[in-house]
Amino acid sequence: MTTNQSLLNQTILNINQSIFLLCDHCFWTATCLNKLHIKQILGANSICPACKYEQLSSLPINANESFTYENSRTRGLEIVFGPRINQGSLLR
Repeated sequence: MTTNQSLLNQTILNINQSIFLLCDHCFWTATCLNKLHIKQILGANSICPACKYEQLSSLPINANESFTYENSRTRGLEIVFGPRINQGSLLR
């Protein structure tokens, strides 16, 4: 494989990586199934669509990884990552 083909393959893998987005202010969340849709959802400035706060955290999600999250008054935001059990599932 040529260096150019290798770079292209790596770029495609990076674009197709899922991203979990979290607003640090109001805890709005979203999962983007690839990086190309982030600017469509948030615009160029990555402003929260719910509260207009200008700081979002992003967590990359590997193809073999799944996560759950829960927000409670007593414990706050809890995110649990683990291996994906059903590789064919689109749900995260």
